[in-house]
Amino acid sequence: MIHTLHINPLSVIDIRNRLKTLDARAAFASLKIARAGDQVRFISRTAGGVVCDIFDVRQYEDFKTMLENEDSKKIIPTFDKEGVLSLLQAVYPPEVERLGAVVLELRLN
Repeated sequence: MIHTLHINPLSVIDIRNRLKTLDARAAFASLKIARAGDQVRFISRTAGGVVCDIFDVRQYEDFKTMLENEDSKKIIPTFDKEGVLSLLQAVYPPEVERLGAVVLELRLN
């Protein structure tokens, strides 16, 4: 299965440069169906897109728990854990974060 997700331009560049190997998002139902072996097509308005294989999918209760178990530098290479948490919580309001967090471990094609 191929999943299509929107992503910011800098993240596309980080994926292409193999710096970003994890994608973290709120656990919407559309992401909960992603499985290892699927592919994800990330698209950006200004940086084009990139296709990756999904190597693994991990789910967590919330972003804080996720960051206790994942390397924040693989999510956003230039941010520390607190920065990644702040950014995710700015993007996703509390009621959305209550859905949980999903991490896609990526392998560039």
